[in-house]
Amino acid sequence: MSDELRVRERWFSERLQTHVTVVRWGVLGVPVLVFPSAGGDAEEIERHGLVNACGPLLGGQRGRAGDGDEGRLG
Repeated sequence: MSDELRVRERWFSERLQTHVTVVRWGVLGVPVLVFPSAGGDAEEIERHGLVNACGPLLGGQRGRAGDGDEGRLG
C-alpha cells in the first residue's frame, strides 16, 4: 500500500483520558471502519495483510478503511 494513501494520527480522548491512534487507508470511496482484535492496535490490519488484500479497492478509490486502537473502557 502506498504511503500517500495512509494517514496516521494520534488524538487525546477526553472520555478515555488517553491518547488514541487512528489510521486511515485510502482517500475516496465507501468507508469501512475496522476494529482491532482484543489487545490489538490501529495498525494490526496492515500487519496481518488485510490492507494489502484490499489494495486494489483502496488504490482505485472504490473504498477506504479506518482502524483505531482498542478502547480501554475499564
